[in-house]
Amino acid sequence: MKILFLLSLYGEMIGGAEVSTRVLFEGLSKKGIIVKIATISNKTHSDINIINIPYSNIIPKKLIIPTTYITDKILELGLNKIIKKEKPNIIHIQDFSLINPGVKIAKKYNLPCIITVRDYRFLSNIAEFDDGRPLRELSDKEFGELLDKMLKRRNYPSYYYPVLYFLLRKQTKRILESIKKCDRVISISYFLKKLLKEQRVQKDKINVIHTFTKPNKIIKSNTKHKETIIFS
Repeated sequence: MKILFLLSLYGEMIGGAEVSTRVLFEGLSKKGIIVKIATISNKTHSDINIINIPYSNIIPKKLIIPTTYITDKILELGLNKIIKKEKPNIIHIQDFSLINPGVKIAKKYNLPCIITVRDYRFLSNIAEFDDGRPLRELSDKEFGELLDKMLKRRNYPSYYYPVLYFLLRKQTKRILESIKKCDRVISISYFLKKLLKEQRVQKDKINVIHTFTKPNKIIKSNTKHKETIIFS
């Protein structure tokens, strides 16, 4: 059994996706399952099987996270080369930046495809949500307002706006359609599962598995609430 993980910036970012992917990699490897991680990162790891996606070096990394039709096509070409060489049995997509090319390649080679859903980019494909508004599908006006807010926060030139609006607006729907094509959808919370069901993702495909890690310390909270805080 060989599983190919798809994770956009493994080794360059440290977050829930990277940490839980590493723990899952270690657990599956102990069971004798071959696991490799395809990424756009050029970082190497002596104890983990990293594959740099061919052609990904020509994509500006600022365009990887939001994803666009152009980046998807380039990554699809690179993933095609990897599948031909590695011949995995399963593709497990770990973030949305690689979902569109990942699902397309999985269907091309008739491979089972899993997606772990960790955020809300199937509702809004930009890194902003307006405080106080419920998470839902955005109108064109709301999307434009939040895109403008994101560009200002990141100090992008104003001429980026029309280009990114055109590229990103349709991507949200493409991400959702790719989720629906996956054979299994792993949600990291019941709240995310609820949102996925509201977007008509087939409910019997969705399993909730909370993000996990190896805690270094477990410290009891000194607040009046009886809670446990885990620092990892």
